[in-house]
Amino acid sequence: MKDSRWFGGDAEAWERAPYWLDSLIPLAFVLDDATLKGRAMRYVDYIIAHQREDGWLGPREMIAAAGRPEDARYDLWAQLLATKMLVQLLEK
Repeated sequence: MKDSRWFGGDAEAWERAPYWLDSLIPLAFVLDDATLKGRAMRYVDYIIAHQREDGWLGPREMIAAAGRPEDARYDLWAQLLATKMLVQLLEK
């Protein structure tokens, strides 16, 4: 996850990171685990700090699997997951 484009890396930019955070956040709060909460917040803080002027969260470019060229289409599904993850965080 640390190499994801969602967090400033140069690996994938699909919805893996938002899915991961969408699971990590509830887990961290259900377990009341300070370490997991801190880890989740570091990643969330990065996403929020790098939000684009038009409101877009995360990367717009994606890397295709198996060495295929980048796909210039925007991944709207990842945006929906990211906003769901933020709602979960605010509800905690």
